[in-house]
Amino acid sequence: VTASTRLVGYEGENILLSYLGRVMYDYAGKYYLTASLRSDGVNLFAPSNRRGYFPSASIMWKVSEDFFKDVREIDLLKFRVGWGSTGNSNIGSDFQYYDKITEASNFSPVFGTSQTIANAQYIFYGMASGDIHWESADMINVGTDINLFKNKLQLTFEYYYKSVSDLLLQIPISYSFGRQDGNPWFNLGNIHNTGIEISGQWRDQIGKLGYGINASFTTTKNNVDYMPISDVTTTYNRTKVGYPIGSLFGYRAERIIQSNENYNSYPKQNNAIPQPGDLKYTDMNNDGVINELDKTIIGKTIPSLNLTLGLDLNYKNFDFNVFMYGLGDYQIYNYQRASMSSMNYQDMDHNKLLDYALNHWSTTNPSTKYVRVDPSNKNLNDQISSWWIEDGSFLRIKDIQLGYNFDQNVTKKLSLNSLRLYVSATNMFTLTKYKGRDPEGFASSDPLNSGVDQGAYSNARSFNFGIQLGL
Repeated sequence: VTASTRLVGYEGENILLSYLGRVMYDYAGKYYLTASLRSDGVNLFAPSNRRGYFPSASIMWKVSEDFFKDVREIDLLKFRVGWGSTGNSNIGSDFQYYDKITEASNFSPVFGTSQTIANAQYIFYGMASGDIHWESADMINVGTDINLFKNKLQLTFEYYYKSVSDLLLQIPISYSFGRQDGNPWFNLGNIHNTGIEISGQWRDQIGKLGYGINASFTTTKNNVDYMPISDVTTTYNRTKVGYPIGSLFGYRAERIIQSNENYNSYPKQNNAIPQPGDLKYTDMNNDGVINELDKTIIGKTIPSLNLTLGLDLNYKNFDFNVFMYGLGDYQIYNYQRASMSSMNYQDMDHNKLLDYALNHWSTTNPSTKYVRVDPSNKNLNDQISSWWIEDGSFLRIKDIQLGYNFDQNVTKKLSLNSLRLYVSATNMFTLTKYKGRDPEGFASSDPLNSGVDQGAYSNARSFNFGIQLGL
């Protein structure tokens, strides 16, 4: 597979060449063995690191063929065990293993009394990542499938353990290195995910009413197992051994200080004693000062729970279906709420939440929910802290559709094979405690930078009407 690309300053071509070998064995229709070996080569890496090898194997046993042939309620029962390895080479553009500098037109210094303009190449477009190679993910899964009552009920139970080694990550570095963008890539550390997956569906017919219910439930526990450095810290996230990747990193806020407290004894923040109406931060190292050394892990951005639920109905010519989707047990840093419920950077002319404007802390309104109005923001009440960390769990009615299928006597008159009218809606309702616009979408594809709501647009609610014609 090839894909041509053209970026500023150079032209390249991405090439992927793969080989796959597979062996499958079936004994008596009850025992199955599959083994394969995949070899992938890509020109994104340096020539010595371009090819990766990824084996897999699985076995399956139809238990129902040996022990439950005479049990009418059991249509199928099988056990399966699988192990497999896959690779990832997603590092964006090619030639990452070379240092690249900008075009000469990007910098035009002026020399001498004549003010002569001379083009120059002065800054790195990207720093070389010559040693990076394939990221590898090994996964073990043990599962059971069972069909009951003439296949009306189908259930699947599975345990999985997925280990990712040589994780490909792009690490931000200081601008003092003279780079413009394109942070270098590294194979940096090992992580693992473990959990269970349970799914099932029930389908039946009652007279002219047909119905189906399907659901799935997945748990995920993520942990960083190894890193060659102590941690990777970005603006709001930290990746560290023993914690989930990309955990939220900030201060622990205990409460809003009240006037009857001995606040003069509290640790200073930003060289100032916190005042009533300010947040009281935890002095994690007990040195009497609140600073960067007091930051700690205050939330995880990878959901532990994933839930889907669907319902299908059909009666005579009508059909109806609804699909629900949800995530649970993960946190979001509500950056927008933090900036709109405090006085950050002396922004007297910026918008604030109406509830904050009406109910902020004051001597006559000693609020335990909203901080005081402090134009100087000496206590940095808006900075990332547990005060602004929220539960992102939600359950959403994602899709609803109602349709009507016309009878054949109608479609024949119109010279059609089929005719269906439908109305549908998406994102109709969301059940959540999250205070921002929309909790969905903050489990970012960038594992090092996720879980931060800076005011992203909500998923749009839409309504549609359609006609489906079969010619």
